[in-house]
Amino acid sequence: MPAYAHRERGVTLIELIITIVILSIAVVAVVSAISSSIGRSADPLWQTKSLQLAQAYLDEIGSKRFDEDTGNGGVPPDTSGVCDIGAEAGETRATFDDVDDYDGVDDSPPVLQTAAGFSSYTGYRVQVAVVCAGTEVGGADNNAAKRIDVTVTPPGQSALVFSLYRGNF
Repeated sequence: MPAYAHRERGVTLIELIITIVILSIAVVAVVSAISSSIGRSADPLWQTKSLQLAQAYLDEIGSKRFDEDTGNGGVPPDTSGVCDIGAEAGETRATFDDVDDYDGVDDSPPVLQTAAGFSSYTGYRVQVAVVCAGTEVGGADNNAAKRIDVTVTPPGQSALVFSLYRGNF
C-alpha cells in the first residue's frame, strides 16, 4: 500500500472553526428575522383599533351640519362666504351641532358626544382639527369645504391621521 493511503481521515481544526463561524452567522440571521417579525406582530391590532376609533369620531362629526348657519340636511347651504372654525360661545361637547365645533377636541381616553366611553381603548388619545379647505377640493375659495383631521395615538405607537372632507351643501 502506498504511504498516503494510511492517512487519518477526519476534520481538521481549521475546518471545524470555519463551520462554526458559518453556522453562527446563519443562526444570527434567522434569530434577527424572527425577532423583527415578532416585534411587528401587534401592529395590525393597533392599526385596526385606531381605524375603528377614528371611524367612530368621523361618523359623529360628519353627521353634523357644515356650519352654524347651515340648515339641517344642508339645505339651505351657508352662503355667508365666511368659514368660521371653533365652537360658539357656551357650547360644550354635548351640544356641538356643526363640524367646526370639534376643532381642538383632545380626548384621552376617547369618548363620544353621548359620553359613551371606549373601555378597550385605555391609553389611546384622539385629537381633532378642523380647517377650511375649499381650495383643496377645487373650490374657488376656502368657504366651500372643511377638512376634519382625526389623529389617533395608540399607547406606545406613533400617531395615525385620518381625514374627512365635509362640503357646504
